[in-house]
Amino acid sequence: MDIPGIFFSKSFSGTRRFSQPNASAQPSSRCGKERATLAGAANAGPHQLRPPHQIGARGYAGSGLAYWWSRWNRWGLVAVVLCLALNWLGDSLDGTLARYRNRQRPRYGFYVDHISDAFGLLFLLTGLALSGFMSWPVTAGCWSRI
Repeated sequence: MDIPGIFFSKSFSGTRRFSQPNASAQPSSRCGKERATLAGAANAGPHQLRPPHQIGARGYAGSGLAYWWSRWNRWGLVAVVLCLALNWLGDSLDGTLARYRNRQRPRYGFYVDHISDAFGLLFLLTGLALSGFMSWPVTAGCWSRI
């Protein structure tokens, strides 16, 4: 039975499972421009920059520090926005670099991406609590959901 957009594959146990095609599940008007931008960045980037460098996690950590800084200086909120933009670019560029340079490791990449996102959220939430924009009990509740 063929269902449009869903492919069947065999797992290691031999049972059938669903898998999604390698395409955007929620296309938007910006998808084409985003893909073109990321492909250009992957092509122009230095060869020393590899997917596991985790640029996105550094953006999360920077946004946590910027939130903390915003307790004393409101320009820290501008830095938060810039760091979250760096996080988006780095997180998107990570997979694009792996595909562009043919260095894909789906299971490892999936694991590293999710672990770095969890630690990044930990930094972001801690920065929010240190800034006073979020109370510590709410932060602890959010930590328990990571």
